[in-house]
Amino acid sequence: MATVKTGALNPFFTERSDTWINVHNHMTWFDNGQSFLWQSEEDGYRHFYRVTRDGTEKTLITKGDYDVVQMLKFDTDNGWLYFIASPDNPTQRYLFRERIDGMGQAERLTPHEPSGTHSYRISGDSSLAFHSFSNANTPPSYDLVELPSHRVIHTGEDNAAARAKMDEVNFQKTEFFQIDIGQGVELPAYIIKPYNFDPSKKYPALFYVYGEPVGQTVRDVWKKSLWRHHLHHNIGIYSSEDQSAAVRKLLETRPYIDADRIAVTGFSGGGSMSLNLLFRYPDLYKLAMAGGFISDQLLYDTVYQERYMGLPEQNPEGYKNGSPITHVENLQGHLLIYHGTQDDNCHYQNFENLVQALIKHNKQFKAVPYIGGTHALKSAGDGQGTAHNLKTKTWYLMNNIPPGAR
Repeated sequence: MATVKTGALNPFFTERSDTWINVHNHMTWFDNGQSFLWQSEEDGYRHFYRVTRDGTEKTLITKGDYDVVQMLKFDTDNGWLYFIASPDNPTQRYLFRERIDGMGQAERLTPHEPSGTHSYRISGDSSLAFHSFSNANTPPSYDLVELPSHRVIHTGEDNAAARAKMDEVNFQKTEFFQIDIGQGVELPAYIIKPYNFDPSKKYPALFYVYGEPVGQTVRDVWKKSLWRHHLHHNIGIYSSEDQSAAVRKLLETRPYIDADRIAVTGFSGGGSMSLNLLFRYPDLYKLAMAGGFISDQLLYDTVYQERYMGLPEQNPEGYKNGSPITHVENLQGHLLIYHGTQDDNCHYQNFENLVQALIKHNKQFKAVPYIGGTHALKSAGDGQGTAHNLKTKTWYLMNNIPPGAR
């Protein structure tokens, strides 16, 4: 507590973790200033708590073995906290509410059908919400609903014409499944099979990855967890182990995947992961396309890197072994790297240092610098960086991993 007139400070509530504590801005006073809202991962999941003004009582509001993905509304007038979560399927999103006093259980407001990703903008009195829905195989629909009943008051757009068009163009549906990589770990995954798929033949596979602690690529939404703290001091190491284990399991269980045509691509953290996979598992991955990456973890910002990896002097082996540049000498497959020269997030120095290391080890690769490009490759080539990049990756993939069934 801070006394405004004197500036005196009095610590009254403390939270500690053996790994890290995420910064948040959800601290809100309520109950006439006698309590405040607090977000914590103390029990291994992202939950909300009610804490008394003196810091002595901490009451769990959102209960269960799941993350609160997003808090939508803290309705102190009516005593409810509205939030997005998905206790049973981490690829999906639904609306729940719980009592602020911590009594009772979570109440799901989203109907059980259709399944997928639901998002909401809730009115001031929590009686109405703009609602949108989509899943990987269904274009978005938009309506106005009454809460808590979820009765549809008005449909703004159902995208029926888009759904009809999908049937005309042989839209290939996304299939979701779990990959058992051992030790009780199942990774959520999805697959999009080619048109006229023949399970008796073999096809190349392109994996799209991210791999950082709080990023998710497998989502049941129209566009393309608890394990976060497991990565402490081991960014780039455990994630690449899990990814490679998943690929080996798929090759075991899905004989239509061609082991000689395994490719991976990603950007930013996904670019770093793509590099790590190609360098660390050269027997498995035949091609990687990596952009906007961190090649050396000593070259990323402290607020992120030190949160997850600790100080460099305290974890030198973790920084070294988790950095793709450490494993360049193992490269055997095809590599395409690209980077914006004015990237102010994952600095361009990462790109140049990796190029130097590849040359030092006499490795062949393709490199595309996007002049003036930011982390999103914007401003490159008069704003054409993104379009050029998509064309480049298609060209590189088609020329080095032959497409089609065999």
